[in-house]
Amino acid sequence: ITENDQKLIHMFDALGDVSRYNIFKVLLNTKDVCVSEIAEILNITVSAVSQHLKILELSGLVVRHRHGQMICYEIKRKDNFVKCIIKLFKLISNPPAKPVVHGFHLRTKSVCRRV
Repeated sequence: ITENDQKLIHMFDALGDVSRYNIFKVLLNTKDVCVSEIAEILNITVSAVSQHLKILELSGLVVRHRHGQMICYEIKRKDNFVKCIIKLFKLISNPPAKPVVHGFHLRTKSVCRRV
């Protein structure tokens, strides 16, 4: 397993938790959000949000900034792996009429045909 494989595994593992997945989605739609704001949006405790954000930070998905006494986070948009994950989230949110994967149209019976 390569270093890149390991990095991607950690990122997907972090997003495998429903709360962290939802936190990542909140961060996708905003630039810089503080822990208390995320807690309010998702209706979970500040402590829980803080713990989840630490995991997202350690996985390389987000970065932390201090604004006075407030800690805010944003997605690490310059990272190439994160850029791909963002594209995946956008694809899930707005799927094309006919899903295309590397030049293949997907069929309902899991059979691909060349485009």
